[in-house]
Amino acid sequence: MRLLKAARAGLSALSGSLPRLLSIARELGLEVVGFVYWVFAALFIFSPYGFIEAYRSLPDSFGRLLLSGGGALMWAWFGYTSFRRAKKIARER
Repeated sequence: MRLLKAARAGLSALSGSLPRLLSIARELGLEVVGFVYWVFAALFIFSPYGFIEAYRSLPDSFGRLLLSGGGALMWAWFGYTSFRRAKKIARER
């Protein structure tokens, strides 16, 4: 009888804390993904320096420079929205 009572108490405690733990894990996951997106944005920002040098010698690489800037903006936006969603989850707790 005591074992059954202990199992019920354990399940009750788990059902009370599991949603909070999952919320924390989801928030952490969104923050990690947002950081990775910002790293990608930084790669797209710093890679055009080679394109700028190439543009000085060959003006046809201007399209690649614009494409790299667009990619940097896209990844930066993804990172921003990921952190914004993580903050929303934190406020709901």
